[in-house]
Amino acid sequence: MSGLGAILTAVVTPFDAAGHVDEAAFVALMAHLAAEGSDGVVVAGTTGEAATLDDEEHLGLIALAVAERPHAEFTIIAGVGSNDTRHAVRMTAAACELGADALLSVNPYYNRPNRRGILAHYAEVSRAADRPIVLYNIPQRTGSDLPNDLLAELAQIEHVDAVKQANNANLALVDGLALYAGNDDILARTLDLGGAGGILSPATSSGRACAGWSRSPTTVKASTRRSRGCSPRSGSLPPRPRRRPRSGSWATRWARRACPTSKSPRRSSPSSVPHFPPLT
Repeated sequence: MSGLGAILTAVVTPFDAAGHVDEAAFVALMAHLAAEGSDGVVVAGTTGEAATLDDEEHLGLIALAVAERPHAEFTIIAGVGSNDTRHAVRMTAAACELGADALLSVNPYYNRPNRRGILAHYAEVSRAADRPIVLYNIPQRTGSDLPNDLLAELAQIEHVDAVKQANNANLALVDGLALYAGNDDILARTLDLGGAGGILSPATSSGRACAGWSRSPTTVKASTRRSRGCSPRSGSLPPRPRRRPRSGSWATRWARRACPTSKSPRRSSPSSVPHFPPLT
């Protein structure tokens, strides 16, 4: 099993009515997830709407998660992927400086580099890292697949230690990589194969069940069949409005109901988030 944990929740990013990150709701949600059995969270990943966050918001969330983690063993994985290698390197270095435990790095989307380009991209990301990198294979969103022979080659790069596999057809153990289910309907197969666990969105609402599954794989098969409708298909969601007037507001309301007595978190001081010059 990976040292990062078995059930890692792809956590949403709550926003307030004005479109700003709701820090109090985010901290309350992390506490709730820890209480429900999640071993950690992925911050500012796809579920966390990284594509709608600017860098200051993105890095501020990572800093907040690290500063307000529910307990010392709670894993914080920072989403740092980009289709721009320079930007991915910049975000990787910043997340390491902020104290994230590991990094989730999707292969470049839209540009769809060839095999040599993907290897070169991750080699540069690795040079900026000093902690585990979790690859993220989700071809239905990136437009290109990371086949298992390429994953095996990527595993030879320093710090590349795991993969979140969201291509069900590719699900297999790869030498040198801890295997995480990227879709809830393959968690049972992942555990049967001896994988590390899952990075799952449904764990937000079904944390205790997911944690129980990781400890007792024999109970997971029927449960995952019932949860297959929890994960939206690629392209099934409407585009997010630019100002995000209500984006994540359900999470804000839910987190406040789950933890009605939670206090606003200590806001990270501006100096706690590294500032970098614009890319040139």
